[in-house]
Amino acid sequence: FGVAQTTPLQLQVSNQFLTGEIQGLGATATIIPAIFLLVAALVLNVLITRLARQQRTVIGTLKALGYTDWQVFSHFLKYGLSVGIVGGLSGSVLGYLSATGMTLVYRQFFEFPDLRSGFYWYTHIVGISVSLLCAVLGSLHGARAMLKLQPAAAMRPEPPKRGGRIWLERFAACWNSLSSHWRMSLRSIFRNRLRTTAGLFAAAMGAALLFAGFMMTEIQYFLIDFQFHRIVRSDIDLAFADERGDDAWDEVKRLPGVDLAEPQFNLGCTFVNGPYRRKSGITGMLADASLTVPQDIENQPIPIPETGLVITRRLAEILHVGPGDQITVIPVIGERRPVKTVITRVADSY
Repeated sequence: FGVAQTTPLQLQVSNQFLTGEIQGLGATATIIPAIFLLVAALVLNVLITRLARQQRTVIGTLKALGYTDWQVFSHFLKYGLSVGIVGGLSGSVLGYLSATGMTLVYRQFFEFPDLRSGFYWYTHIVGISVSLLCAVLGSLHGARAMLKLQPAAAMRPEPPKRGGRIWLERFAACWNSLSSHWRMSLRSIFRNRLRTTAGLFAAAMGAALLFAGFMMTEIQYFLIDFQFHRIVRSDIDLAFADERGDDAWDEVKRLPGVDLAEPQFNLGCTFVNGPYRRKSGITGMLADASLTVPQDIENQPIPIPETGLVITRRLAEILHVGPGDQITVIPVIGERRPVKTVITRVADSY
């Protein structure tokens, strides 16, 4: 019935691009919120612990008046729950608005006939629940610290922590050269290990997120420059519905405003090597082409052979072939007659 080729869904370029985009969004929606929530739990832990210590005498007085441990514990736990509820609800609303905006962008970019942003209760419930869980975990340590206190001990101010030399003080020459402010800061850092670890982790995660964002921007600029300034250097690509000969090439070169024209031939085909098959395509071009210059990851031009094929490293791994091996090519147009050809080079490219 005139069908030239059938392509399974998993091999369609549009499906692969969209699936990859959705998977990338899923990874981003999992990793980045997890980092933020973990940092928030650590910060909330430090905050609740400090609040509990500041209200030490008040807690001792309340216990002496008959308040139970659970009432004191739930008092601090409710503070963390309030933070989790407000943060979860705010994030749910802002997330829905952001998702609606992103859906509009995706609908324009991918040209979906109909794509709408729905309100999914399950997603919002999961998000708020995770926010509450992190808030409770962050509040647990500070709230439990007050349960161990006896009323008589809690009504007195908290005794200072046990001092002692830190390991830096063993290096007398270095330690004596420091000012008193630096000595106090270093002692506080090494004596409050949990607080120091939480601060270092929060700073590291913040720097990592900034670094990842800057790297993504740099990567996009690099790939755009690599693709459209080094490989595809033409201003206009003219595609014909069917194959054309040298006469069409000569006619294009004579069009007004054309400085240079180079032909290409794109052929959809199936590569076969024993039990291994892969649907792909072959691009034929001039050996001395200057408008389309394939390059490897080292920014070196890939030489185009007069005969044979240059294939990517990924395709070579899928087909289990290497330079010098023979491979069968089955075109999707014409007689579709299987043709054997030689792999002349395996190129590492993007």
